[in-house]
Amino acid sequence: MGVSVSYTERAWGIDLIAHIKAIIGAGHMSIKEIGGEVGLIGASGRLFPDVILYGDRARTNFLQGWELKMPDTSIDNRKLVANAAQKADALQLNSFVLWNVTTASLYVRPHASRRYVLNHSWPALEHVTDRDGVQRNHHAWRGLADTMIVDLNDRFTHGSLKGRPFAESLKAGGVQGLILDNVEEVAEALKSEALRDAALRANMALWWDRYRREYKGQQGDQHGARALARANLYNWIGKIVFAHVLGGRDHRATGIVQLNKDTSPKEALKFFESLTANCNFWTVFSDSLGLSVIPNQAWSRLMEFSQLLATVHIGSIDQDQLSDILTASVAGVVQKVRGQYATPSTLANIMSQLALRNVLDDRVIDPCCGSGTIARAMIELKIGAGGNPHDAASRVYAGDFDPQAAQIATLAMVSPSLMDAPLRAYCDDVFALKPDSKMTFHNPSNGSQFIETLGKFDAIASNLPFVAQVGRKHYTAQIDTVNAAIAPEQRLSRRADVSAYIPLTLRPLLGKNGRMVVIITNAWLSTDWGDALYTLMWQYYRIKAVVTSGSERWFQNSKVVAHLLVLESANGAPQTEETEVLDEDNIDFIVLEQPLYNIAKSADGVSVISAAIELGSALPGRVSVRSVGREEVDKARTRGVGRNAQFVDCGWTESLSLVPLRNLCEIRRGMRRGCDRMFYPRDGHGIEPDYIHPVLKSPRNVLYRLAVPHQDAFCCSVALEDLEQAGHKGALEWIRNFEPPANQRGGGLPSRLARPNMFWYEMRPDTIAELVIPINPGARLFVARLHPAGFVDQRFVRLTGLTNVDMKVLHALLNSAISLFYLEGLGHGRGLGALDLSSDRVGGSMHVLDPRGLSREQANAILSAFKPLEIREICPIIDECDTGERQHFDETVIEVLDLHVSRDRVYRSLNRLVAIRLAARNRNMQGL
Repeated sequence: MGVSVSYTERAWGIDLIAHIKAIIGAGHMSIKEIGGEVGLIGASGRLFPDVILYGDRARTNFLQGWELKMPDTSIDNRKLVANAAQKADALQLNSFVLWNVTTASLYVRPHASRRYVLNHSWPALEHVTDRDGVQRNHHAWRGLADTMIVDLNDRFTHGSLKGRPFAESLKAGGVQGLILDNVEEVAEALKSEALRDAALRANMALWWDRYRREYKGQQGDQHGARALARANLYNWIGKIVFAHVLGGRDHRATGIVQLNKDTSPKEALKFFESLTANCNFWTVFSDSLGLSVIPNQAWSRLMEFSQLLATVHIGSIDQDQLSDILTASVAGVVQKVRGQYATPSTLANIMSQLALRNVLDDRVIDPCCGSGTIARAMIELKIGAGGNPHDAASRVYAGDFDPQAAQIATLAMVSPSLMDAPLRAYCDDVFALKPDSKMTFHNPSNGSQFIETLGKFDAIASNLPFVAQVGRKHYTAQIDTVNAAIAPEQRLSRRADVSAYIPLTLRPLLGKNGRMVVIITNAWLSTDWGDALYTLMWQYYRIKAVVTSGSERWFQNSKVVAHLLVLESANGAPQTEETEVLDEDNIDFIVLEQPLYNIAKSADGVSVISAAIELGSALPGRVSVRSVGREEVDKARTRGVGRNAQFVDCGWTESLSLVPLRNLCEIRRGMRRGCDRMFYPRDGHGIEPDYIHPVLKSPRNVLYRLAVPHQDAFCCSVALEDLEQAGHKGALEWIRNFEPPANQRGGGLPSRLARPNMFWYEMRPDTIAELVIPINPGARLFVARLHPAGFVDQRFVRLTGLTNVDMKVLHALLNSAISLFYLEGLGHGRGLGALDLSSDRVGGSMHVLDPRGLSREQANAILSAFKPLEIREICPIIDECDTGERQHFDETVIEVLDLHVSRDRVYRSLNRLVAIRLAARNRNMQGL
């Protein structure tokens, strides 16, 4: 019989798979199935292995991938090994096999390692050296296959090799990562198509202008092409995954298996359009901007992914795994595309239990649903309590203004039991929602449309969007509308976060006795706009609880630190300033002492924590509660006790006699100029001494409470022509180093640094300070004294004493534990644990022990006790409270001023408040 020259890798692979199927079917093995339909039909650069071993008949448990080559490809080929490793990583497998007929090698990734290493090679078929010999020696390679399967099966049985459920592989995001390798190609295709299509070009510009704040910023992505490309690839992934899952339960979706690389993107969109008409899920299957603009390679990878899903028997996957698959299809887009601060599932579950007082019957809405985690938790809570799945779905609404978010939320909300239930997911702006708003939904059973009036809700629960300052201009119209309904003297400042306006705009949607549970940035407790919001909230709601974390920051992919607010409807007309403060107007300031992943480890962890918040009941080691009357909080605020301090014991502050710091000092921020590399030159700058002034620039360089300026600052108030005439070439050349090229658009630094009545390169050394407070102190909390008084940077609040104020004594008193507690309470924690202060906050609210009126003997006693602290290196405040000299100093202050408070009580409050802030440095270990 002649040798067939057409015997290719694909032909050999098909024969090999058929042979191994017979081996597997003949006995009870850990290896239950083998397939290669996807890899063998793909083109070069394919996504998946040539052969896949499975641990179940339904092909939902991946064990291992094999790469097949003819003998003329070396088994040690680096590209071959790297490609196989990439595919194994994508499927989250710890091994793969390379086989070029002659030699078969097993590569294994050791535990906790990122690299695969050669673990075993089977005896080589030395006589099979070329393609011609492969078909001729089929008995030899079949015999080797028998040996390999038996050997590998033994390794899987005993656990040295491990498989991975398909849902886990998808959740890890490796498969999506290989598809996203094509982002740049898709972006280029979008830009190219936009040049030929004015409508696409205009729509892309408007899309990026409106949604760029929702996506992670990318340098150079001027028109948002890369962000849109990435979003669209994830959109396709979501459509494909959901259609396959739906196809396992609804025959109308089975057409998804017919899509392949010969199907065009436009043809696929027509299929999804018909699916929407028949089965609902418009938010998942609808067309979107530029979605059909997918170049060939990216489309081939998407179709190969779809064909892999077609080989998995979706109908055999249990409901938990199906839910994981749907969740996995959106996890990556939340983290990698939109830069969204997705609500951890444990926190979403706590919010659900707090919001739904009547679990079965309450209607609830998340109007800023983002990833849909909260809406999903609401539905699961209702169904878990015995509710009918369709009834549960009919009472949970989720919306977002971004179509991509609406798709994500739908995928998060749906479950196998809800495939035929109308989901109340929609796309609309939270500021546009009214009780009489009309919403259109589809019935998946028959494809019919139905319209519902939004109405009022028993509960609103949402992770309110954090919008950076640069993005707030997009909400100008919405903010103006909200402010129009507020008395002018009560309106929030333009510096307010967008999230501050949302509880106010949602008030009409909340029914009588309704409850609102929202996540909001912790800045609301310690900013001027937060003061205004606090006042307005009491007009519309009762603030039942403010919850913070004392062990971590909740959002692992963000530096935002947040609070959980529980608000209740103020029944009847809005309250006014004349409204009587009721006895029940207590606010529970609650600290979660455990991280979310610890709470989730216990079967009833979420229920217990939710109950403690609901009842305002402390749980030692888990939940601390401080219940404070509204009137008490407000009075404390007038005494300089920031609302951020209310999480800890503040009762001892009531007896203190303090004065506003502004009565003792002029309070300003240090010099704020920008472009540090110009104004703070490094050694060897060559600038004449006339234009160099010492400056205190960074708190990091302040090691002692007695500080000296430590860095050169370039301060030149001389015109360029005068510099040239004076022969001051050093300063002149330094300035010209920063002048823009003649052809630079926008004017460069001269435009950015322009200030009225100043040269663009001018910084005046007139921000003189005697005392300084770091704007963003970390673990070290201190006030430093400059000797002599000097020039300071914007990283400090600068204090200059008024007449008849002894600044040395004030310096000592400001470093007392009492003053540091007041300072800590004025700010709020940032994502890396720094305290966020401002000169306005210090000037407007800081209260201190008054140094005026002290006798010389009293002043000397305080200064003498302070001296060891002044000359000793500054320690973290929590550690410092354990030192003898610190304790002696604070005891001296208390005794000299005859203060009715114990040092230990002050220390407990100060240390606890600082510890809560520093806990933000701990990232939570909870997944989405």
